[in-house]
Amino acid sequence: MASSPETTPAESIAAAAIMQHGRLYTLPPPARHADIIRVIHHETGKPVGGDQGFVTDAGRFVGRKQAWRIANEAGQKIEPISCAPGILFSEHLW
Repeated sequence: MASSPETTPAESIAAAAIMQHGRLYTLPPPARHADIIRVIHHETGKPVGGDQGFVTDAGRFVGRKQAWRIANEAGQKIEPISCAPGILFSEHLW
């Protein structure tokens, strides 16, 4: 009896995140990047200038463009907002 190929669920976007000075900052949804910026500033007392992106359910940090592709491929509902298409914002998801 032939076995059927196993399907791997698509990776999806789990949370907004910021990578700053090699450290990953993230908060659970519905936190937005602004919420994370406040946490970083409170913790460090310094301006925030890290890379804004997202964490996937596989634990990877990805930028906004890659996050858009991942969310689309995973079938996550992306709400329309008046921002550049193909670039994911937390407002698209929650």
